[in-house]
Formats: sequence, structure tokens, C-alpha cells
Amino acid sequence: MSRAARRGAQDAAAQCPQGASTLRSPNPPKNARVALTDRGGCKIDDHPKKLRTRHITMITLGGIIGSSLFVGSGNVVRSVGPAAVLSYLIGGLLVFLAMRMLGEMAASRPEVGSFMEYARVGLGDWAAYLVGWLYWYFWVGVIAFEAVVGGAILHGWIPALAPWVFSVLLLLVFTATNLFSLRSFGEVEFWLASVKVIAIVVFLVVGTLFALGIWPGSHLSIPNLWTHGGFAPMGVWPIVAGVAVVIFSYFGTEIA
Repeated sequence: MSRAARRGAQDAAAQCPQGASTLRSPNPPKNARVALTDRGGCKIDDHPKKLRTRHITMITLGGIIGSSLFVGSGNVVRSVGPAAVLSYLIGGLLVFLAMRMLGEMAASRPEVGSFMEYARVGLGDWAAYLVGWLYWYFWVGVIAFEAVVGGAILHGWIPALAPWVFSVLLLLVFTATNLFSLRSFGEVEFWLASVKVIAIVVFLVVGTLFALGIWPGSHLSIPNLWTHGGFAPMGVWPIVAGVAVVIFSYFGTEIA
């Protein structure tokens, strides 16, 4: 670094908040997460990086793969018919486009904070306030929904206990998991999400074998897509309504 550049970095450091460093600092804190901001060229996010790439990846997948996929998908198929595949294609495309836009904003304005900050930059504080509380409200409802659905599933395996007992136990497990350190939470989420990913892979393999008539006792069922009332026996509007359920199932992609 030249003498002039070093002097410029020192001048910028004098204007940064205490504990922050400048973007031009040649010696960033060890294990610090570099975050660019527009706050005077200061790097103010120096928290230790405790989550690894595998943790973040599985946290994202774990947020997407939930009861809406295991249980909600059955409701979509029952309400829409074989055309439910169109609901998932449309919903997946919309989520993909939204994530591409979020990625572009993150690359253009890599500010400290979540997507609420982009709402603040584009629309103002009121938008960030609204987005933040709506997002909080969504996840509070999802946790209760996951506990209720999980309790119903476990009740089917162990009928001796009421569904609400399993729901309470699941809520206690959720709470206990979040009381540990960030690294511990990442490890727990990694292994739990891995179980869900493996389960989906097994479902896909077994379902394909059933559809092709390869699984013992099964028969070729691909013609069921256009027989028994056609590809869209319920009409077009149930396909559109199913998109809302599909997008709800995809919530969690923004965590990454």
C-alpha cells in the first residue's frame, strides 16, 4: 500500500464508529464477515463467522422442506388433480424470479441486514417496518402450524398419545434448539434438514418405481394423468389457487 493510500485509510478509520474498520483496511479482524455498506465506507459487521456453507445450505433447505411439502402437497393434488404440477411450476418460477431479484439487489447493495434493508432503501422506513413485522408474523404462525401438523403425524404412529401432546413436545424441542449457540443450532438444523432431504429423495425414487410399474405389486400409472376426468378435472381456477399454497411451501428460500 502506498503512503497516500495508507494515509487515506487512516483518515477514513478516524471517521468510523468505534470497533469498526474501513473497507480499505489491510488487516481485517480474524474470522470477520466482510460486509460492504454505504455508511462512510466503514465495515461495521465484524461478528465471528460461526456458520459454515453446509449449515447455511441446509438451513435454507430445511426452511423450504416442511409440513407444507409433505402434507400440503397432498391437499393441492386432491383439490387440483394432475394439473397440480402446473401449480408447482408456476409457483416455483415466481419464487425463482423473486430470488434472482433479491440476489441482484444483494450484489448491487451488499448492506448489513436482511432483505428488510432493501425495502428501506427503495421505499423508506415504513416499508422495512412493515416487511419485518409481516415476516415475523409469518414465522410465528408457521411454527404453530408445523407443531400441529407434526403432532397429527406422530399421533398416527403412536395413537396412545393425543395430538396436542406431540405438538407441545415439538414446541419444546423447537425452543430448546434455539437456546443453544449459533454453531450448535447450525449443526442441529444441518442434520434435521439432511433427514428431510433424504426422505424426499427416497419418496422420488419409490414414487417413480410405482409410476413405472417396477415396484412389486404396482402397475403402470402414468396414464392416470389424463384419464379419470382429464388432466385438469377441477378446472383452471383451482390451478391458480394452488399456486398460493405452493408459494407458501417455498417460504424459507430467502434465508440464504
